[in-house]
This record gives sequence, C-alpha cells and structure tokens, in this order.
Amino acid sequence: MLLRCLRLVIALIITPVAVANTTSNHTPNNQQYHHLSKALQHYKQLEESGAWSQLPSYSQVLTQDPVKKAALLHNLLLLTGDIAKPGGSLQKGLISFQTRHKLPPSGILDYKSYQALARPPEEKAAIITKNLTRLDQLPENMGDRYVLVNIADYSLKLVEDSKTKLTMKVIVGKKARQTPIWADTIKSIVVNPPWNVPRKIAVKDILPKLRRQPDFLQNHNFLVLRGWGQNAQMVPPYSLVESGMPWQKVSYKKFPYRLKQLPGPGNALGRFKFDFPNKHSVYLHDTSQPHLFRQNNRALSSGCVRVEKPRELAESLLQLNRGWQPTKLDRLLDTSRTVTLRLEQPIPIYLAYMTAWVDTLGKVHFAKDIYGHDQRPLEVARR
Repeated sequence: MLLRCLRLVIALIITPVAVANTTSNHTPNNQQYHHLSKALQHYKQLEESGAWSQLPSYSQVLTQDPVKKAALLHNLLLLTGDIAKPGGSLQKGLISFQTRHKLPPSGILDYKSYQALARPPEEKAAIITKNLTRLDQLPENMGDRYVLVNIADYSLKLVEDSKTKLTMKVIVGKKARQTPIWADTIKSIVVNPPWNVPRKIAVKDILPKLRRQPDFLQNHNFLVLRGWGQNAQMVPPYSLVESGMPWQKVSYKKFPYRLKQLPGPGNALGRFKFDFPNKHSVYLHDTSQPHLFRQNNRALSSGCVRVEKPRELAESLLQLNRGWQPTKLDRLLDTSRTVTLRLEQPIPIYLAYMTAWVDTLGKVHFAKDIYGHDQRPLEVARR
C-alpha cells in the first residue's frame, strides 16, 4: 500500500515537467491548448488522489513547529512541481512558486504567497478550464507574425515563426476602464503623436483638474477646439477664464470642447502610437511616465495599452518595410513633427486575457484575475 501511494505521488510530481516534453506540429495556439490541458489533468489528479494537504490558517502556519511547517510546505511544492525531487531546497521552491504566481520572489511564505498556495487543486483546475475556453476563442492559426498582449499578465510579446522575438511589460486599463479583449491589425506607427483626448477622459479626469488649476492646459501643452471636425475653431485656453467663463461653469453633461495635447516630451502618448483604428478608441502607445512599469499592479490606464519598449517594438514592426533604416527614427525623434509610418506588412494583434498558461519549460503560470473575469460563466471549450 505504501509503495502504491509513493508511486502516485511521484507520478503527480513529474506531470508538470512532462508537459514541456510533448512534441506537436500544431500551431502555437494548439500547442498551448494541449499543454494547458495536460496541466488541467494534473490538478484534477491532485484533487482526486487526496495527495493534497490543505494548509491551516496563516496564523497557524506562522506559529507551527518549524520542522512540521517545512515538511508540509515541501510536500505541497513537490506536488506543484516547484521542488523537483524530495530533499530539494524549500527556499528555491518557494521562489519558483512565487514567480509562477506573479508574486515578489522572496523565498519567504508571506500572506499573498500563502493565499496562492492555500488554493486547492479544484480551484486551480477551474481557472485552467476558464483559460482553455479563452484559448478556444482565439484563432487556431494566429499568423506567422503577430503581437500578443496578455492583459492579466501585464505583458506583450512579438512572435515570429512560432518564436518569441520581443517581450516587454505593459500597463493596461484600470478595473473601472478595462482594456477590451479583441483582435485587430496594426497598420501604422505614429511618431510624435498628438493626443486627442476622448470626451470621457476630458470630462472625468481633466475637467476636475481645470477647476482646481485653470492654467493646467497651458502648462501641459493643450489646445482647446470647438468640435471634432477638420475645421474646428481653436479657442485660446486662457481666454475662457479671462472672458468670465471659468471652468467651474462648464457642464459635465454638455462639455463643448475638444482637448488636444501637442506632441512633445510631456505628451501622454509619449513618442510612439501603434495604430489600429477601432470602436473602443484603444491602441498601444508610449508613455511620459515610464516609472510606472516598476509597479507590480499595472492596471492604471484608461483602457489603452502603454508599452515598456516602444522604440524596440517600432523597429521590429518596421523592419519588413522596404528600405527601412533605424536611423530614420532618430531623425524623426529629433523633431516634434508628427509622422505616420505605414506598415507594408500589417501585423495582427491579439489583446487576450489569460490568467493561466504554460511556458516553454512546461511550467504553469497564474496571474491575478484583475477584472474578475474568472468569476463569470463561460462556454465550455469546444476542442
């Protein structure tokens, strides 16, 4: 009986590693689907076998006998695959677990790490099932060259011929202004873009600032226009206050102006905008606040996706244009002139929401469900 149990535990331990050793000629999406399905089987086996030991409360774990606590954590991390074999380093196992769950890799069981480790296998299996459904909603063949943004992971990657050529952090929409999930095509890159402020942002974000700081527009290089047409009349920002019409009197419901921020170092879009016109008015762009990429929680924007390495992404997308030379960007960036560079080979972009996926080493990663999508019902995966 003891030997049978030992074999069961060993089988459960090696399952996550075996995911990466599965070969397939399918498209990357099909490969990910296959590997994530294997991970689902592993968590279901953990649930059905009874090998998983539920953690006591966090306070009980902290006051537990150190030897017993270490043994309990060691066994759980063996089952998750974060410790490769009995006797492996507990600290390294915790760092591996924290890394896979997008937590600070301290090697110490803090409260957030405890919460992630305390989630039973059936919860992890349910999350993986949700993400299999999301994969099923993406095309099986996503193209030879594409950009994939994982909103939940705050990440972007450029894929060419099934290989990741470029990765970077991103900032996505806050929960109240979520980045939508959809697919499109990047057709152009705007260097030194102006920012035509969407009316919702103008009313909700900028108008309250104007009521506190009447000179906000002048200090941040904004123009004020009446209307959105090509021939919209420009209104000097200072004249509104001087003429006896302070911003306190401007209505939220009938905001009559269009705000346009001119190109420059302080422009909210930064120096690059990756354009794919859509009904959401959402796109990829640079930022004038690069320090925000150092934060763990990067659901901070009003819906657009800010990219950490805009120039590298621009050069990668433009490299297939005939006669393209990176020095052209240097010349454009030396000015504040707005220039639109058309992509001779437009590239598909997928804005996905994956809270569970398998990396190239076969390790299952979990991201925080920042928008609460995992709590909503989804259709059963079709494959």
